[in-house]
Amino acid sequence: ADLRPSGAMNALRVKTQGPLADPSAFEVKADLVQLGTAAHERLPSVTGLSGHVSLDNTGGSIAIDTKNFTFDLPRVFRAPLPVGRSKGKVHWRKTADAWHIVGEDLMVQGEDGRGSGELTLDIPYDTSRSPVLKLRVDFRDGNGAHAARYYPVYKLPPRALEWMESSFVDGRVTSGYLVYDGPIREFPFEEKQGKFELHAQVRDGVYRYLPGWAPVTQAEVSVAIDGANALITGNGRIGALSA
Repeated sequence: ADLRPSGAMNALRVKTQGPLADPSAFEVKADLVQLGTAAHERLPSVTGLSGHVSLDNTGGSIAIDTKNFTFDLPRVFRAPLPVGRSKGKVHWRKTADAWHIVGEDLMVQGEDGRGSGELTLDIPYDTSRSPVLKLRVDFRDGNGAHAARYYPVYKLPPRALEWMESSFVDGRVTSGYLVYDGPIREFPFEEKQGKFELHAQVRDGVYRYLPGWAPVTQAEVSVAIDGANALITGNGRIGALSA
């Protein structure tokens, strides 16, 4: 990805071995301050990234400690995702056939809730092969009114996306977790090529189940999504009636 003009790299230290135009090895260490990158092909972009980075020709790591961070994955989400606070460690290294990336002790906190988790991502050198992602995220204090921000809109069937965006209007996600394990290009794993699970507990939910009908309000709901199967159970009110 290309660096944007915004942001800076402080305390930059560079070591090289061999000819400067074609070094056999190199090492770079720097403190990042509100750095931004531009999206390139399938790679995400970020803005407001702060932390410490260390890298060489075989791999590297970054310790993230930043505020007002924005993450953009344009082939998955409609718009950049805002994050008020973010911390964690990300390591990467070259293997025989892929880049291997590990995220540890990851934490985000913002207006839409709090989350923590870990991930591994393998990106093959052979571009005909799909990257493989393994992800576990635990979340709480979520803002249900902004749920649509996090829908993978370019990966969901159009009818399913339309139903989700029109049905889930508001609510507070008290707790939940997300598990993703499989090739990115095969999502949503209709032939069991991977695993996708989403479980959440919602309070004070507002659910619009049919156009023109009064929505369910004050809903307490349990949501369980396993691949293409979804189970939503709970109770609430329709007007003056309990449902």
